[in-house]
Amino acid sequence: MIDERICYTLKEFKKQTGMGDVGVRGCFKAGLPSHHIGRQSFILGADWIAFVRGELKEPAKKK
Repeated sequence: MIDERICYTLKEFKKQTGMGDVGVRGCFKAGLPSHHIGRQSFILGADWIAFVRGELKEPAKKK
């Protein structure tokens, strides 16, 4: 279960959702934002919940 108040590492996110690399990549391509600090990727629980609800309209843009 994903908590909207938590920032997850990619590894933690995959463990909590049960998704693998391909599933997570598909979500990123479909608009789930990810945040990076150095080489580490993070997913905000609030972003995941908005994504699942269809509240994120545009795919995330790479910087």
